[in-house]
Amino acid sequence: MRSAEGNDFLMPNCRIHCEIAAKLNFAAHQSAFPVLRELQVENLDARERIDDLTLVLRANPDFVREKKWSVDRIEPEGLVAIRDRDLEVDGGFLLGLTESIRGEVGFRLERNGETLAEISQPVELLAHNEWGGGGFMPELLAAFSMPNDPAVD
Repeated sequence: MRSAEGNDFLMPNCRIHCEIAAKLNFAAHQSAFPVLRELQVENLDARERIDDLTLVLRANPDFVREKKWSVDRIEPEGLVAIRDRDLEVDGGFLLGLTESIRGEVGFRLERNGETLAEISQPVELLAHNEWGGGGFMPELLAAFSMPNDPAVD
């Protein structure tokens, strides 16, 4: 897209919306706990549609494998929901944690190698024997009330 003068490149107005688990541990991985709960890409421009986009997910540290989604087009003022939200979590990494650490999941929306929008979300990576609490993962309480650790025997 070019301005009226034809010289300036104007970046489309895009936004990434995501909801990701605030805490993650090995029990969540083993229970197929949904890490990425919502993912949408929005075109804020009222006149121009945006075509041929790539949405890239990266994690730091690498507790989730990089993932890419192709988005064919977003209509003006349109919102596209990404339905495939299944992420490949590194269970060995989570099992090896002996204390909690801070992680981050970042999303970048690209077109032809140019970044149109970015967002990052913090994730607390818990040690293998830590539970996220009732406010974050109440459904995993059973994994901690009757642990499988040999020390319990």
